[in-house]
Amino acid sequence: MDIIFKYKNLFVLIVIILFFAFIFNKVYNSYQIKSENIKNIKDIVDNKKIIAEKLLDIRNKKNIILEKFFKDPLEVKKYIEDKARESFLDIDSVKIDRRDEEFFLEITVNLLAKSSYKNFLNFLRKIEDKNIIIERLYLKKSDDPGKINEEILLKGYIVK
Repeated sequence: MDIIFKYKNLFVLIVIILFFAFIFNKVYNSYQIKSENIKNIKDIVDNKKIIAEKLLDIRNKKNIILEKFFKDPLEVKKYIEDKARESFLDIDSVKIDRRDEEFFLEITVNLLAKSSYKNFLNFLRKIEDKNIIIERLYLKKSDDPGKINEEILLKGYIVK
């Protein structure tokens, strides 16, 4: 017992040091865990920023692509007729047909016209701007000199 009383100050000091070491260890571990959580949150925020930038880029690309499509069926017919007139095609008849698909409408325009070959090629260049597909094309020599008869089956698409 005398030994305990003789070294009681040393024992108390060791207990206090151990107590503070335990407290410092708990605080340090808590700091490490919070630091890791903050790092994880920062990584998540960085990933969200990257994803947001990609989504914005995709939205811009989507808008660019959608500009090539039409908004309603009559717009397809009007666009083709306007480009035909600009290219000096003499339009005989225009028939329009509509087919409903799951994600889009397919508009078929059957165009009968008469023009010079040069004007016909000019017409084809003008309709390249939009998403129009030439499904069928018949060219026949016309009775008018320097002109050809065209029967063109064109398809335009409307995204729903």
